[in-house]
Amino acid sequence: MNVNFLIAQKSYDKLNEFEALNGITYKIGDTIKLKKGSIANGEFEYVYFLNKVNHVLHENLSKEYSDKFITIKKIERYNMKLIKGVYFVVSGQGFKNYTLDIQNAILTCEIEDCIE
Repeated sequence: MNVNFLIAQKSYDKLNEFEALNGITYKIGDTIKLKKGSIANGEFEYVYFLNKVNHVLHENLSKEYSDKFITIKKIERYNMKLIKGVYFVVSGQGFKNYTLDIQNAILTCEIEDCIE
């Protein structure tokens, strides 16, 4: 009898810090100031609630959080079929555990320290 075992491949790595496109090294516990969402209605395209079980986008962060601060809770590097890159798990006043796509947030100036 021949039995084959599948070895589960880890889908992400937890990081303690990450140097982003803007040259800033972000660490767990750091705060980031949001600017304005890049979606036409003012919502944040790159700060969103993500169901990590099936990776379905549930909701973008509301425009009401413009000019507010968020805190980095986790830094995760993904290398999956549908998700690749570094993402921060963030929280702020009035919400918990949203995902911040840091590189795209920098490129679209959804955060204060952006590339214009």
